[in-house]
Amino acid sequence: MNQNPKKAEDCAFNRVAGETVVVKATDGTVTVLNRLGGEIWDLCDGATSLDDIIHTLGQAYDQPAETIREEVGRFMDSMLEKGIITR
Repeated sequence: MNQNPKKAEDCAFNRVAGETVVVKATDGTVTVLNRLGGEIWDLCDGATSLDDIIHTLGQAYDQPAETIREEVGRFMDSMLEKGIITR
């Protein structure tokens, strides 16, 4: 995977009680990310590749690489569908 996801420009975010709250300014949609989702969100900077995001999470969590790849893939698909990240 050679993609570098980044936060959509029309989104603002804040941390509230350990969660990341993302607001899409164009339509007011609010997405609440749990701690792990917030970690992934932080890594969506346009410079970090999807493979690097998966590698970083693999080092932080004791899970098989394929499990992390699948979970991150589903999460990214959801965030792309919501329009809060771009590739």
